[in-house]
Amino acid sequence: MKLGKQLLAVILIAATLTTIQSCQRIQGCTDVTATNYNPNATYDNGSCKYNGQATFYFDQNGPNATVTIGGQSASVTANYQTGAPGCGTGAVGCANFTLPAGSYRYTASSASTSWSDTLTISPNGCSLVDLPQSTGSVTFWTSSTAYGNITVVIGGGLGTGVVSAVLSSTPLCGASGCATFNLPPGIYSYTAAATNGTTWGPSNFTVMADGCQPLSF
Repeated sequence: MKLGKQLLAVILIAATLTTIQSCQRIQGCTDVTATNYNPNATYDNGSCKYNGQATFYFDQNGPNATVTIGGQSASVTANYQTGAPGCGTGAVGCANFTLPAGSYRYTASSASTSWSDTLTISPNGCSLVDLPQSTGSVTFWTSSTAYGNITVVIGGGLGTGVVSAVLSSTPLCGASGCATFNLPPGIYSYTAAATNGTTWGPSNFTVMADGCQPLSF
């Protein structure tokens, strides 16, 4: 009987110590990669929160755009015509954001186009968003043999091209030997200089959505 009481006492003491140790555990996020990491926590209670990233970019020429999401704003100033940029803060000329995981509404606008949509930011993930633009084409050409090559520069740093062929009739947009630019709808300026010293501009031209405008020298 005495042995039984001793065993019961040991069990009660062990249970009490376990309860005390459990109460002494500090609950919180124990993942160092989380935004709410608690270095004092000894027990992960599943409360960890994580950021994600979003990168907005252009895949063609266009005026700069301002993107707003989650109360933050940034600008798209470059285009990636030969492939998408890397996703994240290192994407040059892109609008890059770091936000808590969740769903966000974003808006964006340039001098010619506006965009809006919903974007989901994944924990530790990165969302790559192409801002598509309606475009039209302008093709510079010449029928004169007097000029030699003609270098055409679109104002605002939007592009440079060379007219290197002499054509007998008005070409289609994108014809070989012409200087062709694909641009969002709007009014643009250009300058041009020929190897024989002749210059043009600055002059304006208008790009229509899905249109094609040949301009001759």
